[in-house]
Formats: sequence, C-alpha cells, structure tokens
Amino acid sequence: MVVGATFAFYGLPPILRHFYGETKVAADEFYEGDAKIIRVLRVESVRPDLPDGPSDSVPLSYYVTVSVVAAKTWAPKASDFSLELSGGGDWVSGVAYKGANPDGAISLKLLEEAEVTIRFPRPIEASTVPRYLHLASPRVRFALPK
Repeated sequence: MVVGATFAFYGLPPILRHFYGETKVAADEFYEGDAKIIRVLRVESVRPDLPDGPSDSVPLSYYVTVSVVAAKTWAPKASDFSLELSGGGDWVSGVAYKGANPDGAISLKLLEEAEVTIRFPRPIEASTVPRYLHLASPRVRFALPK
C-alpha cells in the first residue's frame, strides 16, 4: 500500500507528462490554441534584500506575468500554473494571483484580454532560477525569457 501511494505521488506524474506531452512554446513566443492566446511577458524574483520588487510583493517569491486573450470564458486556478526551476526537482505550484479578486480567483470572459501575474514560492537556494512555466490545461510549457 505504501509503495503504491509513493509511486502514485512521485512516479506517476513524470510518466504521464512524458506520454501525454506538452505543447512547447519558445521564450517570447505565443501559444495559440484551446480558444486562448497566451504569452509570458516577464519573470520577477523578489527577495527580502531586494526592496524594489513589485508592489504588494511577498518576500521569497517569483512573479510570472502572462498576457492572455480568451475566446471563451476561462477561470484557471493559480495552482494550474507551475514553475520548473534550474537544478531539477519538483515543480513549484502557483499559490495566488497578484491583484486578483478578494477570493483569489480570476475569470476571463469572451474575447477579454488581460495581464495576469501568478505568485510562486521561491526556494531559499539562491542558485535556482525559473526555466519554464507549465500550464495544466491546456498542457503547455513556456520557456521563460532570460
């Protein structure tokens, strides 16, 4: 039972990602599909020793801002986004949207264009940097601008 649970938690996600793949988008390019156009605009890293971070920032966080044009209603959760960091390891799930509604959600309506900023906890290791932004649905991997 423990072995099965361990496999399901740690072993299954990489296997599913391998077989069901992701659409790969190069840095500064657009993803167009599933009635959406999405592009990563910028990545910001905020540390306690960097007071000039984005307003309403949280120390030890990464902020990734994407531009989205939705041709149908779309309401992704922050946890639908994940960051893949240099050095491997587990992906870091989004924890909140910056400037979102009080309930922490966003909802894009038909043909609405918006800039959305997702907050991710930043590991303490100073050497790790974000390499890719992953979106769960549709399955897309965005290379991040350097």
